[in-house]
Amino acid sequence: MENQDGITGILSEVSEDSAAAVDISTEASGLLMMLRKHRFFEVGGFLLKVFGALKLGNAILQAHSVDLCCAGEVVSTSLQALREMRDDESLTDFDIDDRAPAVKRKRTMSSQGVFVLSTVGHVKDSMTPSKSLKRALLNILDRAIVEMETRFSRGNLDLMKAVNCLLF
Repeated sequence: MENQDGITGILSEVSEDSAAAVDISTEASGLLMMLRKHRFFEVGGFLLKVFGALKLGNAILQAHSVDLCCAGEVVSTSLQALREMRDDESLTDFDIDDRAPAVKRKRTMSSQGVFVLSTVGHVKDSMTPSKSLKRALLNILDRAIVEMETRFSRGNLDLMKAVNCLLF
């Protein structure tokens, strides 16, 4: 993430360099297009925010001498940060490209009066690429929240505090 400008700059230079080999120039151009198309750095930034919210709790829980009361508070804070991230409109950065996906071929109905009782997997999906990406990122965030809530439920946090009281 820290080298985003350097990476895109080098790929741009190589793709536009007429003295470079054609295969290298083409590959650099393709990589640059894929980075932009799939929003590599934006997704990376989002994941850094998610992992950043979990980092302190992870460090405390893996320490050799764990203060379970402190760990319980940090876990609760991390979980609250994830919930706020879920409710926050921080994913509006991914609303840039709202063009409908291109239709590959026109669907036609049978003229013979045949009835289809099951589908073969085709789903009419009018979801734009940005909405699809947004859904995927929200799924990642929801999965992290559910895992944290499952592993560190209120009962588990209370048990951690009780065990900590017995240790001291």
